[in-house]
Amino acid sequence: MRWILLPGLDGTGKLFAPLLEILPPHVQATVVSYPGNKKQSYDDLYRQVLTVLPSDEPFLLVAESFSGPIGIRIAAAAPKNLIGLALCASFATSPANTLEKALLSFLGGFMFKFHPPVWAVRRYLAGKNASPRLMQLFYDSIAQVSPGVMHDRLKMILKIDETENLHGITAPVLYLFGKQDKLVARKNFDLIATHLKQIKLREIDAPHFILQTAPAAALESLVEFSGG
Repeated sequence: MRWILLPGLDGTGKLFAPLLEILPPHVQATVVSYPGNKKQSYDDLYRQVLTVLPSDEPFLLVAESFSGPIGIRIAAAAPKNLIGLALCASFATSPANTLEKALLSFLGGFMFKFHPPVWAVRRYLAGKNASPRLMQLFYDSIAQVSPGVMHDRLKMILKIDETENLHGITAPVLYLFGKQDKLVARKNFDLIATHLKQIKLREIDAPHFILQTAPAAALESLVEFSGG
């Protein structure tokens, strides 16, 4: 079994380390990474991911946060050998409300120029009990991505709407939701579920970084979903 892992906003794929370290022997992972110094649209990234999908073996597509819209679009295209889509703390449309969109649009050009404060990373991403190793992994990851690229990806999130493609998905879909997530609320799953009746929900006691802070629980769900 092969899992194709699509990364969050940083795009490096390095934050998958806690999950990769506990993968069972029968699971082979392909981690997709996005260029850190080149602005690309969701269309560009979608085409990039298509080039790495296996044509000779079954695969599970795991799309984390920022990459959810890409995973949705790929699943709607029904590529050969796709056995399912797992959305992790993700969305089909912007998770920000009207006020948040306005605020992020105003602040976005500045917020990525500075080192994110530890308190903010713990509150919104990694949780108050995040290990020093995870915090370092996060900072090492974003250091590889230019502020302009991060800002551009944020703007993409604020405008995205993949609800139409949800209707084209016939493969099984799993949604991993972090009960402590302060970025992507439960309403994002609810919206997807109104368009995608076959979706399954697994709630995990974790912040936005589910795969990083609760890798064992996430792995159990993913293995069960992919058929063992």
